[in-house]
Amino acid sequence: MNRLAIVIPAYKATYLARTLRSIREQHASGFAVYVGDDCSPEDLERICRPFAAGMPLHYHRFPENLGRTAIVDQWKRCVALTAEPWVWFFSDDDVMEPGCITAFFEALRAGEGACDVYRFNTRWIDKDDHVIRENAPWPPYQDALDFVRQKLRLERMSTACEYVFSRGAYAREGGFVDFPLAWCSDDATWAALAGDKGICTLAGPRVRWRLSGANLSTGNSRFKREKVDALLQYFAWLNDRYGHRFSPSALPEFYAEQRNFLFQQLRELRTFFGPGEYFTLGRAARRLWHAPPGPVLRYLNELNRTRLGKKYRSLHQYLTSR
Repeated sequence: MNRLAIVIPAYKATYLARTLRSIREQHASGFAVYVGDDCSPEDLERICRPFAAGMPLHYHRFPENLGRTAIVDQWKRCVALTAEPWVWFFSDDDVMEPGCITAFFEALRAGEGACDVYRFNTRWIDKDDHVIRENAPWPPYQDALDFVRQKLRLERMSTACEYVFSRGAYAREGGFVDFPLAWCSDDATWAALAGDKGICTLAGPRVRWRLSGANLSTGNSRFKREKVDALLQYFAWLNDRYGHRFSPSALPEFYAEQRNFLFQQLRELRTFFGPGEYFTLGRAARRLWHAPPGPVLRYLNELNRTRLGKKYRSLHQYLTSR
């Protein structure tokens, strides 16, 4: 039986052949590829068909599109196509460097059960496959809480396609952590699946993540409300899962890391914020961090002053004076 399922939730045809070619060129065995077609308007089966002759490839077209409304549900139904004990959650536009699968199996043989989550170091590529960023290698082992804190502080960059996880941990946690638009769902999921064992990073070949301009995370201001809601749900999840690990004197620093990450994410949305966001984020500051809303509201006001002039200054003054 194969030990590794490479799961590709697919919708876009543009780079799918390059992704599959990089898997076929691994020259390894013991794995199978599962392409879960999210009811794409493009003919993904035609792209997959030639690769089925060179590796175990299973194509499945779902009858309805979930990516627009329930991304995590699409992820879950793709994983449900598989039975292997390990799952590599890949994508339809990224590529593996030669030797990745072999490196993973070698790590398993060297320390079976050492971790429930493995990851590869990464390079970023553009739409023409040119390397545009060489990300610093991670340490061989990282605690799950350290992982999320470094992500909050923007000290680590990671993408979903670099992670391999055990089916046992996936079942234990009930699958992927579900936030709106799957915003921060991947980071929460890797931390949850890692549990007390932490995350093991594999040295050697890397995953190449494509920054093509079509990514949901490249500064897109659409779905602003859903992204804000997802961030607040993520912070609540972090506090519920890890809050008990902090002393009363250390907890404010964890809260500050969340708040600063929120500011960075709001800045990247490159849009203006209305009364609804003021009230939502002001209440969240009290609920999540037990803090007055002033710093969050002042930051929103600064963003709006930059983008829209003085339109919301009076609203900010009214809210912060209450």
